[in-house]
Amino acid sequence: MIATVPRGSPAPSPSMLIILLLGLLAFPVHAKEYFQACAKEFNDGLASGNQTIIGYNYTFAPLGILPGHKAPNLITYDGCVALCGGNPKFYPWAKVSDTITTWVLPLAGGLLLQLPFSSNKRFSTLLTLCRWLGSPIASLMYILWNIKVTGRCALIVDMSVPRGGPPGNPRCSARNRTANMWNTIRKEFSNDRDPGEVSGWPQLSNLNETEKREAEAFAELRDSMYILSVFNQFAFNHEDPSRTADILEFALFSRANELPIIRQELATSLRRDRKHGVVQVLLSIFWFLVALAISIFKAFGELGDNSTAHNLALGLLMSWLPVLTSTSLVDRNPTSEDRVRIDLAAFLRESETRRLHVPGNIERMLGRFGGQAREKWHYGIAHSILSNLERNLDDNQRNERQLHRVYWAGEFVTRRVGNSVPHGDLWTFDLIEIWQMCTAGLIVTLSAFGAFCISYYTPTVGLGCRSGGYMTYGVLVAGCFFFDLLGWRATKNGWAIVCLRVFLTFLEICNSIWLVYIILAQTFGIYNSCACKSSIWSRGKGGYTDFAGTSVYRDDYDVRRWWIFGTVLGSLPLLSIFHIVYQWLSQSFLWTEDYEKAVAGLRRVRVWRYFFHSDWAHAFFILLPYKLFSKTYKGITWRR
Repeated sequence: MIATVPRGSPAPSPSMLIILLLGLLAFPVHAKEYFQACAKEFNDGLASGNQTIIGYNYTFAPLGILPGHKAPNLITYDGCVALCGGNPKFYPWAKVSDTITTWVLPLAGGLLLQLPFSSNKRFSTLLTLCRWLGSPIASLMYILWNIKVTGRCALIVDMSVPRGGPPGNPRCSARNRTANMWNTIRKEFSNDRDPGEVSGWPQLSNLNETEKREAEAFAELRDSMYILSVFNQFAFNHEDPSRTADILEFALFSRANELPIIRQELATSLRRDRKHGVVQVLLSIFWFLVALAISIFKAFGELGDNSTAHNLALGLLMSWLPVLTSTSLVDRNPTSEDRVRIDLAAFLRESETRRLHVPGNIERMLGRFGGQAREKWHYGIAHSILSNLERNLDDNQRNERQLHRVYWAGEFVTRRVGNSVPHGDLWTFDLIEIWQMCTAGLIVTLSAFGAFCISYYTPTVGLGCRSGGYMTYGVLVAGCFFFDLLGWRATKNGWAIVCLRVFLTFLEICNSIWLVYIILAQTFGIYNSCACKSSIWSRGKGGYTDFAGTSVYRDDYDVRRWWIFGTVLGSLPLLSIFHIVYQWLSQSFLWTEDYEKAVAGLRRVRVWRYFFHSDWAHAFFILLPYKLFSKTYKGITWRR
């Protein structure tokens, strides 16, 4: 049967399409009405002695001009409005399309689409997007903290394996690796289309009892730590933190009554439900980096051209976005958050039945999914679990790759039960997180300040629409972050936290709208007006416009130094991407489905760490933040 379109289906009207096409054709015609005509009228009036034009002449020295250089003809803001009009002169389509292809498409079509959105949750997704765009400092802080915690999970698994690696999977020689590569290539073009077997469990048939224990301990700890990293993305509704931690520690680390098999099945399911798309994320970041390189080359190749400088400033303003996108390589959301939450709750109930006392509200213990900074004030439970685990190990067990023996002996749980160290509040802000706070603040601040420097020192020098817009965005972002920190002081179940959550969401929406306006204004030429050209935001330092060309700005103004300074500042946050990629490489064996590939990935990470691990860097970046704010911290240190 051939499907027919019902009569009521909407269809585009031909007249509407014609009007739209005429509008697109007319847009460049209107946009060509730049400031050339009024500039010629102003210069001719000065040359002919027109008193009205002379009254519009700005006679003071302009900001930013080099000593000993003659200032160009300057017109006051009132004169610019009188001769050129007060409305913005939109850019021609060629210029608009250049900005769209250079920045709008890499930002919207590349980076934004690769963010870890939730499926079939339109309103929640919109609020999450506003949170990422409107409060990037707070978002990055929570995400970097979660990456740090999952890194500790991966480190514990790494330190549970002897130096030679998990038994049963010896390292292949160079000759065998070459043969395996050739077999892979040959298989792609042969008639043998067998996909091969994927197993999350080691082959134990050729191992002795000691090697079997080591291999099983590694596989079981890999499952437990990955499950804990998934638990860390969910909020907990339990009112008793110590009771919650006790339930989790037994479920994750006990080997009683076939719990390892249950964890293996759950970990396999969670790894399959983990969203993929690493290649797309890396390609979108590469697209942004190429666009930034082209913009830098174009700006300094046409030194003094305002339009190329302002396009570069727009890209630098958003240089924190590829960092945020890259974090989704590590802090990844599942394909179905609700399904995963149900599976985790069922796992907790199943584990508690092994202890013959099941809490009646165990299904309600898990709250909403809060990963990737979706939930405000989401701290996660993994840090507290790991800190208790590390605190109850002696130095030999902690740093000499003996964790597989501790786990096999069941002491991960028994030590916790018999220890009287008070458990930290799972919903209280920990000062240890200040390192991630400073890093997130620097990433966003350097991005905004680099864009601000370029726009501020591009003639007309001063605080104008562009530099003022960047400053406003930075102030709003800092305000969102400040109010976000205040939330840790409020009572989580009171009206204060509800009102603060509503206010913060409103502020994030306003800030996101302002950011979108900045991008649209730069793209279509809304800033191309007398008010924006005159830098009237500067009190006593603006209020004039010059109609000089690129050569005057290049030769008579100190634009090169400030453009270099702003470009360097705005590009520094991109270095964070290398750290994120390193964390992804060092943690990916946790969520790799195939066991043999996970072991191979762990070996590659060990080779990298063996050559590049630095004790002083580890002491400064890892141990120092913990020891400054935690007198009882006993962290695990990677050892060769």
